[in-house]
Amino acid sequence: QKSLNNEYSEWGKEGSIEHFKPQCVTLKKNIETDKLTITKILSKYSIANTASIIENEQDCIMGNHPTLLQIFKQFGVNTCEAFLQPLITKMIYSSSRDESMTEFQVHNLCVDIIIDKTFRTLKLTEFLLFTHKFCTGKFPNERIFKQVCGDNITNALNTFYSERNAF
Repeated sequence: QKSLNNEYSEWGKEGSIEHFKPQCVTLKKNIETDKLTITKILSKYSIANTASIIENEQDCIMGNHPTLLQIFKQFGVNTCEAFLQPLITKMIYSSSRDESMTEFQVHNLCVDIIIDKTFRTLKLTEFLLFTHKFCTGKFPNERIFKQVCGDNITNALNTFYSERNAF
């Protein structure tokens, strides 16, 4: 557990995206408080907090956490991408080839996930759980080509979604 905490806390420091810390999931319409609320949500559900969040897999799936769709409706595509980009980057670096996806491909994959009617219903905690499982090889198909690409991530996400529905 300690090494898992260290691994994810390092990822929280590395990316170009700032990680923010939420207090609650109550989303407000006030423009002045939106930035603070976004900051809190993205911080609470950042990759740096993965180890503590995934300790309780049932809570990740069944708990009261915001979905990607809720974040999209309240704050838009940029906030969703700010959440997804570090997770996708972590999956890329878990493969043997660091440069397997360009920044543009990562952006396109984020947008594809955000607009997908299935994936956007997943909770932020479920995306963190999925990322952990992907990086630890729980989805065998993403290792076939020793490289992470959008198709590998999407296929693994479909598998995760099917398993999640059976939970």
